[in-house]
Amino acid sequence: IVVIAARPSVGKTSLAMNMARLMQSDCMNSGMQDRVQAYKLALLDKGDMDMCLWSTNQKINNGTARLTPAFNGSKDWDNDKGVKCMERTRSFTLDHLLFHAADDKLTQRPLLLKMDIEGSETKALRGAKHLLSSQFAPCFIFFEHQRVPTETTGVSHREIFHILTAADYIIYDVGASRAYTQETWKNIHAGDFQAVLRCRTECGCPT
Repeated sequence: IVVIAARPSVGKTSLAMNMARLMQSDCMNSGMQDRVQAYKLALLDKGDMDMCLWSTNQKINNGTARLTPAFNGSKDWDNDKGVKCMERTRSFTLDHLLFHAADDKLTQRPLLLKMDIEGSETKALRGAKHLLSSQFAPCFIFFEHQRVPTETTGVSHREIFHILTAADYIIYDVGASRAYTQETWKNIHAGDFQAVLRCRTECGCPT
């Protein structure tokens, strides 16, 4: 088992809290310290872009970050007013990370892909076209979806549904059994979802 974790920040800022917790939960209690690869980067549809990170709620959860194009000074984003860039990072595509940049390149199908990146999930999947169309497409994709932050990135909230269903995934609420259709997805505003590769048996889809 190899875990590849991409976080935009691993520096000495409040945004590093999630990385520390990830390393503790995944590694310290399961003897996997040498199997986790952590990378400081932002996953988007284009590589080598200058991006800004800032905490969405410094008082309650200063580990939750938003990712936006780099800016100077203060700026309003959705309901967050007067935010400042707390840290800058560069973007990668998921395809480039998994097939070129990671220390351990993919040699077998991943069991799961987990994304909770505050509205950038669609753009991250845009940058995973090779992964999703290959024999390495993950068995399960767990993702958060928030309509307003997603649309702030310049994409339709419906696009993630089209990307995943075109790649032969079925989308459900986490823990539910009723699949979403194109019509029912139109009404989604926020939630946690799972995409299941349609052809899995033991998740051994034909290659």
